[in-house]
Amino acid sequence: MQRCKKKHIVVISFFVTAMLYLVAATISHYNPLFGGSVLMKDLNQQYLSFFSFYKQAMLGQTDWSYSFSSGLGSGMFGNWAYYFLSPFNLIFLLF
Repeated sequence: MQRCKKKHIVVISFFVTAMLYLVAATISHYNPLFGGSVLMKDLNQQYLSFFSFYKQAMLGQTDWSYSFSSGLGSGMFGNWAYYFLSPFNLIFLLF
Protein backbone atom coordinates (compact mmCIF):
# COMPACT_ATOMS: atom_id res chain seq x y z
CA MET A 1 0.00 0.00 0.00
CA GLN A 2 2.83 2.37 0.90
CA ARG A 3 4.58 1.72 -2.43
CA CYS A 4 1.43 2.45 -4.43
CA LYS A 5 0.99 5.72 -2.56
CA LYS A 6 4.55 6.79 -3.41
CA LYS A 7 3.97 6.06 -7.11
CA HIS A 8 0.86 8.24 -7.08
CA ILE A 9 2.79 11.09 -5.47
CA VAL A 10 5.52 10.84 -8.11
CA VAL A 11 3.03 10.78 -10.99
CA ILE A 12 1.02 13.67 -9.59
CA SER A 13 4.15 15.76 -8.98
CA PHE A 14 5.31 15.09 -12.55
CA PHE A 15 2.04 16.30 -14.06
CA VAL A 16 1.85 19.35 -11.78
CA THR A 17 5.40 20.31 -12.76
CA ALA A 18 4.68 19.73 -16.46
CA MET A 19 1.54 21.85 -16.32
CA LEU A 20 3.34 24.68 -14.50
CA TYR A 21 6.10 24.60 -17.10
CA LEU A 22 3.62 24.69 -19.98
CA VAL A 23 1.72 27.60 -18.44
CA ALA A 24 4.91 29.60 -17.75
CA ALA A 25 6.32 28.81 -21.20
CA THR A 26 3.07 29.81 -22.90
CA ILE A 27 2.95 33.12 -21.05
CA SER A 28 6.55 33.93 -21.99
CA HIS A 29 6.13 32.71 -25.61
CA TYR A 30 8.80 29.98 -25.28
CA ASN A 31 6.46 27.03 -25.46
CA PRO A 32 8.03 24.35 -27.70
CA LEU A 33 4.60 22.87 -28.43
CA PHE A 34 3.50 26.09 -30.16
CA GLY A 35 6.65 27.00 -32.10
CA GLY A 36 8.77 28.69 -29.43
CA SER A 37 12.03 27.46 -28.00
CA VAL A 38 13.78 27.81 -24.67
CA LEU A 39 17.14 27.85 -26.46
CA MET A 40 16.51 31.03 -28.45
CA LYS A 41 18.22 33.27 -25.89
CA ASP A 42 21.23 30.95 -25.58
CA LEU A 43 21.65 30.78 -29.31
CA ASN A 44 21.47 34.52 -29.81
CA GLN A 45 23.43 35.73 -26.80
CA GLN A 46 26.03 33.01 -26.33
CA TYR A 47 26.77 30.96 -29.39
CA LEU A 48 26.41 33.57 -32.13
CA SER A 49 28.47 36.14 -30.26
CA PHE A 50 31.19 33.59 -29.47
CA PHE A 51 31.39 32.31 -33.03
CA SER A 52 31.57 35.86 -34.39
CA PHE A 53 34.45 36.46 -31.94
CA TYR A 54 36.01 33.19 -33.12
CA LYS A 55 35.79 34.33 -36.74
CA GLN A 56 37.43 37.66 -35.88
CA ALA A 57 40.19 35.83 -33.99
CA MET A 58 40.85 33.50 -36.91
CA LEU A 59 41.02 36.45 -39.33
CA GLY A 60 43.52 38.20 -37.03
CA GLN A 61 41.24 41.13 -36.24
CA THR A 62 41.31 40.55 -32.47
CA ASP A 63 43.40 38.84 -29.83
CA TRP A 64 42.25 35.28 -29.18
CA SER A 65 43.55 35.08 -25.61
CA TYR A 66 41.83 38.10 -24.04
CA SER A 67 38.55 39.89 -24.63
CA PHE A 68 36.77 42.91 -23.21
CA SER A 69 33.41 41.54 -24.39
CA SER A 70 33.30 39.31 -21.31
CA GLY A 71 32.34 41.77 -18.58
CA LEU A 72 35.22 44.09 -17.79
CA GLY A 73 37.59 41.83 -19.67
CA SER A 74 39.02 38.41 -18.99
CA GLY A 75 41.00 35.58 -20.45
CA MET A 76 39.26 33.54 -23.09
CA PHE A 77 40.73 30.11 -22.30
CA GLY A 78 37.68 29.08 -20.27
CA ASN A 79 35.30 30.12 -23.04
CA TRP A 80 37.33 28.33 -25.70
CA ALA A 81 37.36 25.16 -23.60
CA TYR A 82 33.64 25.39 -22.83
CA TYR A 83 32.53 25.78 -26.42
CA PHE A 84 35.00 23.47 -28.13
CA LEU A 85 34.57 20.49 -25.82
CA SER A 86 31.24 19.81 -27.47
CA PRO A 87 31.64 17.47 -30.46
CA PHE A 88 28.83 19.31 -32.28
CA ASN A 89 30.82 22.55 -32.16
CA LEU A 90 33.86 20.77 -33.53
CA ILE A 91 31.73 19.56 -36.45
CA PHE A 92 30.41 23.11 -36.85
CA LEU A 93 33.97 24.37 -37.35
CA LEU A 94 34.22 22.33 -40.54
CA PHE A 95 31.41 24.35 -42.09
